[in-house]
Amino acid sequence: MSGNKSTAFAIAFIDELFNQTSDIPNITDGDTLYISLHTADPAGGDQTSNEADYDDYARVAMVRGTDWGINDNQAVNAADVEFPQCNASFDPDTQTITHVGIGVESSGAGLLLYSKSLAVPLVVGALVTPKILAEQITITET
Repeated sequence: MSGNKSTAFAIAFIDELFNQTSDIPNITDGDTLYISLHTADPAGGDQTSNEADYDDYARVAMVRGTDWGINDNQAVNAADVEFPQCNASFDPDTQTITHVGIGVESSGAGLLLYSKSLAVPLVVGALVTPKILAEQITITET
Protein backbone atom coordinates (compact mmCIF):
# COMPACT_ATOMS: atom_id res chain seq x y z
CA MET A 1 0.00 0.00 0.00
CA SER A 2 1.32 3.40 -0.87
CA GLY A 3 0.32 6.70 0.59
CA ASN A 4 0.92 10.41 0.48
CA LYS A 5 2.32 12.66 3.15
CA SER A 6 -0.25 14.41 5.26
CA THR A 7 -0.61 18.16 4.81
CA ALA A 8 0.66 18.69 8.35
CA PHE A 9 3.81 16.63 7.65
CA ALA A 10 4.40 18.38 4.31
CA ILE A 11 4.24 21.76 6.08
CA ALA A 12 6.52 20.58 8.91
CA PHE A 13 8.97 19.02 6.44
CA ILE A 14 9.39 22.09 4.25
CA ASP A 15 9.65 24.30 7.33
CA GLU A 16 12.36 22.03 8.79
CA LEU A 17 14.23 21.78 5.50
CA PHE A 18 14.40 25.50 4.78
CA ASN A 19 14.13 27.05 8.26
CA GLN A 20 15.04 24.33 10.79
CA THR A 21 12.09 25.36 12.97
CA SER A 22 9.67 22.45 12.90
CA ASP A 23 9.18 19.65 15.39
CA ILE A 24 10.92 17.05 13.21
CA PRO A 25 14.30 16.41 14.84
CA ASN A 26 17.41 15.39 12.86
CA ILE A 27 15.77 15.41 9.43
CA THR A 28 18.41 17.74 8.01
CA ASP A 29 21.78 19.02 9.13
CA GLY A 30 23.67 22.22 8.42
CA ASP A 31 22.62 25.83 8.14
CA THR A 32 23.11 26.27 4.41
CA LEU A 33 21.50 25.13 1.17
CA TYR A 34 23.18 25.77 -2.18
CA ILE A 35 21.49 27.05 -5.32
CA SER A 36 22.92 25.82 -8.61
CA LEU A 37 22.27 26.65 -12.26
CA HIS A 38 21.58 23.93 -14.85
CA THR A 39 21.30 23.69 -18.64
CA ALA A 40 18.66 20.93 -18.38
CA ASP A 41 16.63 19.36 -15.57
CA PRO A 42 19.01 17.74 -13.06
CA ALA A 43 16.21 15.92 -11.17
CA GLY A 44 17.42 12.42 -12.02
CA GLY A 45 20.96 12.98 -10.76
CA ASP A 46 23.05 14.87 -8.25
CA GLN A 47 24.04 18.53 -7.96
CA THR A 48 26.49 18.24 -10.88
CA SER A 49 23.91 16.88 -13.37
CA ASN A 50 23.62 19.34 -16.26
CA GLU A 51 25.24 21.99 -14.05
CA ALA A 52 26.41 25.24 -15.59
CA ASP A 53 30.13 25.42 -16.24
CA TYR A 54 30.69 28.95 -17.44
CA ASP A 55 33.97 30.57 -16.38
CA ASP A 56 33.93 31.62 -12.69
CA TYR A 57 30.59 29.87 -12.00
CA ALA A 58 29.95 28.78 -8.42
CA ARG A 59 26.91 27.71 -6.42
CA VAL A 60 25.34 30.31 -4.17
CA ALA A 61 24.87 29.65 -0.45
CA MET A 62 21.50 30.46 1.09
CA VAL A 63 21.05 30.36 4.85
CA ARG A 64 18.16 28.32 6.14
CA GLY A 65 15.86 30.39 8.32
CA THR A 66 17.10 33.68 6.83
CA ASP A 67 17.06 33.52 3.04
CA TRP A 68 13.80 31.56 2.69
CA GLY A 69 10.19 32.45 3.34
CA ILE A 70 7.69 29.72 4.22
CA ASN A 71 3.98 29.89 3.49
CA ASP A 72 2.19 26.66 4.46
CA ASN A 73 3.80 23.97 2.28
CA GLN A 74 5.81 26.34 0.06
CA ALA A 75 9.32 27.74 0.38
CA VAL A 76 10.27 30.87 -1.56
CA ASN A 77 13.63 32.61 -1.90
CA ALA A 78 13.30 35.78 0.17
CA ALA A 79 16.19 37.59 -1.53
CA ASP A 80 17.78 37.83 -4.96
CA VAL A 81 20.20 35.02 -5.79
CA GLU A 82 23.20 36.49 -7.62
CA PHE A 83 25.76 34.18 -9.17
CA PRO A 84 29.35 35.08 -10.05
CA GLN A 85 29.88 37.00 -13.26
CA CYS A 86 31.04 35.06 -16.31
CA ASN A 87 34.51 36.25 -17.28
CA ALA A 88 35.32 37.98 -20.55
CA SER A 89 36.95 35.00 -22.26
CA PHE A 90 34.07 32.48 -21.98
CA ASP A 91 34.07 29.87 -24.74
CA PRO A 92 31.53 28.94 -26.13
CA ASP A 93 29.99 32.39 -26.43
CA THR A 94 26.89 31.63 -24.34
CA GLN A 95 25.25 29.03 -22.11
CA THR A 96 21.48 28.80 -21.65
CA ILE A 97 20.31 28.11 -18.09
CA THR A 98 16.89 26.45 -17.89
CA HIS A 99 16.76 25.12 -14.31
CA VAL A 100 17.92 25.83 -10.79
CA GLY A 101 18.78 23.20 -8.23
CA ILE A 102 18.75 23.23 -4.45
CA GLY A 103 21.27 20.97 -2.79
CA VAL A 104 23.42 20.40 0.27
CA GLU A 105 27.00 20.83 -1.02
CA SER A 106 28.90 23.94 -2.12
CA SER A 107 30.62 21.93 -4.89
CA GLY A 108 30.82 18.42 -6.25
CA ALA A 109 28.23 15.67 -6.53
CA GLY A 110 26.14 16.49 -3.48
CA LEU A 111 22.56 15.51 -2.79
CA LEU A 112 20.13 17.42 -5.01
CA LEU A 113 16.98 18.14 -2.99
CA TYR A 114 14.85 19.96 -5.55
CA SER A 115 15.03 21.21 -9.11
CA LYS A 116 12.88 23.90 -10.65
CA SER A 117 12.54 25.12 -14.22
CA LEU A 118 12.96 28.82 -14.82
CA ALA A 119 9.99 30.70 -16.25
CA VAL A 120 12.44 32.49 -18.55
CA PRO A 121 15.81 30.87 -19.35
CA LEU A 122 18.95 32.83 -18.48
CA VAL A 123 21.49 33.28 -21.25
CA VAL A 124 24.97 33.58 -19.77
CA GLY A 125 27.85 34.97 -21.76
CA ALA A 126 30.95 37.07 -21.24
CA LEU A 127 30.54 39.64 -18.45
CA VAL A 128 26.97 38.53 -17.63
CA THR A 129 26.06 38.19 -13.95
CA PRO A 130 23.17 35.72 -13.66
CA LYS A 131 20.56 36.70 -11.08
CA ILE A 132 17.33 35.12 -9.93
CA LEU A 133 15.07 37.68 -8.33
CA ALA A 134 13.45 37.24 -4.94
CA GLU A 135 10.31 35.08 -4.93
CA GLN A 136 11.19 33.44 -8.26
CA ILE A 137 12.14 30.06 -6.76
CA THR A 138 9.05 28.48 -5.27
CA ILE A 139 9.25 24.93 -3.96
CA THR A 140 6.00 23.20 -3.04
CA GLU A 141 6.02 20.15 -0.82
CA THR A 142 3.00 17.89 -1.28
